[in-house]
Amino acid sequence: MVKFKEWNSWGGSVIGPAHIKMNIVNQDAWLSRHFFWGDVLVVADGLGSHTYSDKGSQAICRAVLSIAKIYSNVKHINIQRFLKRVQGKWLEELGNFSPKEASSTVLFVVRYKKEFIVCQLGDGIIMGFSNDGNSFILNENKDESFSNITHSLKKDIDFKNWKVKHLKNMSFNTFVLVTDGVSDDLVINRELEFGEELYKNNLRYSKKRVEKSLKYMLMNWPVPNHSDDKTIACLYRGR
Repeated sequence: MVKFKEWNSWGGSVIGPAHIKMNIVNQDAWLSRHFFWGDVLVVADGLGSHTYSDKGSQAICRAVLSIAKIYSNVKHINIQRFLKRVQGKWLEELGNFSPKEASSTVLFVVRYKKEFIVCQLGDGIIMGFSNDGNSFILNENKDESFSNITHSLKKDIDFKNWKVKHLKNMSFNTFVLVTDGVSDDLVINRELEFGEELYKNNLRYSKKRVEKSLKYMLMNWPVPNHSDDKTIACLYRGR
């Protein structure tokens, strides 16, 4: 039996009040897996205006996992090739669903022993925490767009729309990924405080307890008139 490293994860996703009223399924999705070679954490948010966006968000989670496995033995990873293969695998996973009707944003972190691939397409945020003062936030700057519309997966890939970090620094110990149903409600310039408090407060608890508490928090979101689906997931190194 494989003995996993000390990296762990937890997460939760709840349907937004607006979707409950409209009888629409949760269009967010998330996935985490741990292997002897590293870890995979993916969070996705299907575009609400698209008929099969839930299928798209689920498909991209499976696609990232599949390609991450293939690259587990690759010594030098070309990020653009990696993303191109993820894109192709997403289209494959969609099957008969049209990419136009199943578009989704995606956030993911893949750890390969001593390096991390951190990628984002569209809204939501990724928070990376380190022991050496290099903590960061990865997010989409909608101010750069006149339409204020988020980027998302399509039939063809456009690398310029992706936000990417290739980290070779093992001082990083935690990554928190959230969809825009959460990130849009956070206080500007205090997102890292939210993420840090969230993961530190849950370090001593079991995965089952954390996910139960997280679901309760998301279902009782304290922001008035919130409506969107909400997903939070965390990959962290045990202390």
